[in-house]
Amino acid sequence: MAKVLGDTNISINSEINGNSNGITSNNKGKINTEVNLTGKNVEGKVKLGAEGNLGVDEKNNISVDGKGNANGTVTIKGETENVSGNVTLNGNLNVAGGKGKETTSDVNVNANGKVVIKGETGHVNGNLTFTGNGEFAANNKDGVTKAEGTGNANGTVTIKGETENVSGNVTLNGNLNVAGGKGKETTSDVNANANGKVVIKRRNRACKW
Repeated sequence: MAKVLGDTNISINSEINGNSNGITSNNKGKINTEVNLTGKNVEGKVKLGAEGNLGVDEKNNISVDGKGNANGTVTIKGETENVSGNVTLNGNLNVAGGKGKETTSDVNVNANGKVVIKGETGHVNGNLTFTGNGEFAANNKDGVTKAEGTGNANGTVTIKGETENVSGNVTLNGNLNVAGGKGKETTSDVNANANGKVVIKRRNRACKW
């Protein structure tokens, strides 16, 4: 997987003043950059930013504060002979604090994805598809403020077989939905149906007396 550093901006400003009461200084720094993720199974972009202040007054009292942010989107995907799928993650994180100040932080994340499973043997073939998405948010003051998601599963499976006297097949179809979250009622519904055919063969044998 290649990690490519994108545009990076750095700025530093310093100011020093002096008078009969003493010397004061104020220093500010800021950086912003982004990272591009590219590979066979992963792709995405993440942005990082931070800034801070350092000050000293005439009495040599130090003040320090800063804040940072990270946000981006990453998609993970893969495929084998029988399974394929992808998941996309989106997130945002903020942190701020300083000397004599309350440290604050908040995070927001959501994800969605899809997985498909398919296969066939001598007697069974079918496919199943799973999809889902969810969202999570929290901060250091209120704790978890959001946690919710939805999911779906649906597919078709056919079972078939044959012996000397019996042959037949059955096809099953189903769909399931589920949803819920913090402060919300969990809901679910399911639909399923099946159809099939069975043939019984009987051979008449001659009886000898």
